[in-house]
Amino acid sequence: MKKLDDIRKKLDEKLINILLEVLKPVEEEQSKNINLYWLDKVKEFESSCFTNILAMLENKYNCENYYSRKREYEKQKDYINLNKLNDNYKNIKKDDLYCLYELGYCKTDNETNIRNQILRLDKFIEKQIKFNILNGRYKLFKTVLKYFSGMNVKQVELINANYSIQGLEGTFKVYLDRDFMILNCYAIVAGGYNIQKAHYRYLSKLK
Repeated sequence: MKKLDDIRKKLDEKLINILLEVLKPVEEEQSKNINLYWLDKVKEFESSCFTNILAMLENKYNCENYYSRKREYEKQKDYINLNKLNDNYKNIKKDDLYCLYELGYCKTDNETNIRNQILRLDKFIEKQIKFNILNGRYKLFKTVLKYFSGMNVKQVELINANYSIQGLEGTFKVYLDRDFMILNCYAIVAGGYNIQKAHYRYLSKLK
């Protein structure tokens, strides 16, 4: 029994390694997109009036940490939304605002502060990329192993793949000993007369 388990484990590891190799270009592209996204957000943030709002909120409520600031921003969301009438605000979401504030961004001429901000930003983007990539793999790998665990998969061919709110979606051609199967993984928004709240679902089809 242990021997069979070891064989299954080795086959599953081989399958995961095949998937990692296939997904490498997709993940590299996603990493670049995340990096550009945050660099653009910082640029927007520095050119907007959000720094003044943050300073006002902190002085008014004496918020000492990320979570207390976030609670106060929620209370003040109408004020923030009103200020979004300015073009500088249109692409900045409140979640971005929390993250950017946590990075310590403020207008400053102090060289040490600028260096610290750049360092924090680099580390922050690195964490965002790592989280996004690992989160993207989770449901896809779980689905692939559900269908092909313990099977001797020879090759996986990527037909298409993209990132969504539920992670990595895509269509894959999975080659076995003498044949191949098409696996399609995708996310939907589920809702209807008997469902109280719309939610996302990660589905798959094998043919």
